[in-house]
Amino acid sequence: MIYVLVTTWGNHWDKLGNNYTYYTTTMFRGKMNESKLLEHTKTIFIRRNKETLLFEKAWIGNIFDLQRKKSSDRIYFKVEIDHEIPCPPKYFNYREGWYIDEEEASGEGWYSAEKQAYEDEFPFDLKFFPDLKLTNDWLKFEEYTYYLIRCLGLHITHRFGPQKQKGKADGFFKFNNYAVLYECTLEPYVKTSKETQIEDYCDQLKKGIIKYNNKKISVGQCNKSVWIITRDRMPRLIRQIDGINVREVPVEKIIELYRKRIMKNLDETSFERELQAL
Repeated sequence: MIYVLVTTWGNHWDKLGNNYTYYTTTMFRGKMNESKLLEHTKTIFIRRNKETLLFEKAWIGNIFDLQRKKSSDRIYFKVEIDHEIPCPPKYFNYREGWYIDEEEASGEGWYSAEKQAYEDEFPFDLKFFPDLKLTNDWLKFEEYTYYLIRCLGLHITHRFGPQKQKGKADGFFKFNNYAVLYECTLEPYVKTSKETQIEDYCDQLKKGIIKYNNKKISVGQCNKSVWIITRDRMPRLIRQIDGINVREVPVEKIIELYRKRIMKNLDETSFERELQAL
């Protein structure tokens, strides 16, 4: 069995003073109860954003030195983190609380199981798709997202790369009359943290020319968007700036479009419409 501890407290789980914290018995969820408290139980620690409740980070480790204070519903324990992990998909939507998973033995077997499930369900998926959806390496996420966009059949596609100039997006693509500058992030989208970047990207698109190395690509007559590519579950319109849509686009939705283009006979007009709908 393993525990799954979910919180919105900002200093959890990697910045605890003395590595001690507590949960109350009212935070037990599902089948968790006091009879199942056990020292050194493998634990997945998940932090969600206090304001948005979106997933932020996850770690694997264990808890020990469990103490129940008299006349209190608090259970104190010490946290030992092994390393950061991608959030296991089966726990992604767990809300604040203390859960127990009695079927999971190692706490990390889910990773190979998830990869195998993807391969079994979608045999034409590319090998990097599971890593794209599970990695915590931001550089790998950015690189694999670029490969995914190329796999859509978008031939006018450029990656500005990790050594890009300040204010540059991670990449750009153009398909027929649709042009997009995109930014990849593993962090939950927070409006204030991306505000300046978004305005810079919109300014670049409004100029009507995207420069890449020694090339100049005209986008003056195109429909234009800025994509913030995340691992959230739902796409959404963040804002509009002078006719440019700024959208949060989950990488899963791009993968779904890749599959749709393989399975269905989409002409260019239909495919462009699908792109703009993401």
